[in-house]
Amino acid sequence: MRIYGMVSKILALVLTSGLLFSCNTLHGTPQVPEAPQVPGVTYITSKGNPAPTSIFWSPRDSAKILVNTHQLMTRKSSIYILDPISKDETMLVDTNGDIVASAWSPDGKHIALSVDGDTKEFPGGGLWVINSEDNSRENIFEKYGAAFWLQNGNKLVILTDEEYASAHNSRRILIYLMDIQTKELDLIYSNEENVAITGFSSSPDGKYLVLSLSLNDEDGAEDLYLLDVQTGTMSQLTHDGVSSFPIWSTHGELIAYEKLSTIGSELMSSLHIILPDGSCDIEAQNLNYVFSPSWSPDGKEIAFIGKDGIYIMDTTIVFGRDIYEDLCP
Repeated sequence: MRIYGMVSKILALVLTSGLLFSCNTLHGTPQVPEAPQVPGVTYITSKGNPAPTSIFWSPRDSAKILVNTHQLMTRKSSIYILDPISKDETMLVDTNGDIVASAWSPDGKHIALSVDGDTKEFPGGGLWVINSEDNSRENIFEKYGAAFWLQNGNKLVILTDEEYASAHNSRRILIYLMDIQTKELDLIYSNEENVAITGFSSSPDGKYLVLSLSLNDEDGAEDLYLLDVQTGTMSQLTHDGVSSFPIWSTHGELIAYEKLSTIGSELMSSLHIILPDGSCDIEAQNLNYVFSPSWSPDGKEIAFIGKDGIYIMDTTIVFGRDIYEDLCP
């Protein structure tokens, strides 16, 4: 039985998705979208080279989308801020290292950045916090992994893994709660099972985590699970084996995620929205390439990486109703 650590699997999937978008255009070069024209879905910018591997909309500023790019062969990564209206790009980070994950703080002033490997810009790698206004940076955790800020901005949820010898697994998942001021860590979850986690997000109030994980890595099936931070109990939200990379809406009412499928040898990824209790699940129709969805500050729009670039979806137009008032018609 093959075992994968969380971080390595996140990186592998991110890089795989990046290969789907590789091309020789430059950022901002006009390009005719290949995706079907769907009412309520607006083409923002071309995928560029290197192509974006993830995006993250600022929770406070609708004019700022954090874009993470990665070049597979050179391991060169960058982080820049994209204005979806003007199309202006502001470079924050350009480094010869793997940027595994990034996330805005609730006030939009800081960015948690996870770097795999020792680089000139980020000595020793690990988890860093960057000031988006003056670009100052601080190393806050020696290990690299995914991180999300809690609503008050004083704490980070950090997900990483480590070597661990047991009868079931060679690595184990660790989820910490870090106080940003004191850097103190509180372990809120660990496991000894054969589990791979490919994505996670915290509810704005920090009470729950939604994770995409596989409890049996033999078939690679992934589903969404809800973890109660206080009790450590886990409940399953999806049961199709192809659900991944969930992201909680800005105000906590909904969860968006990717549902993977294949047509022939081609990888497809549709956008789904589900209630946190799993009672309702809907799909955005006529969209076959939706990667790294991210909610706008008001929770009404979703930015995503398409086959040929970055798009923004108006949920009211796409679904024909206010999904906060009536998710399932």
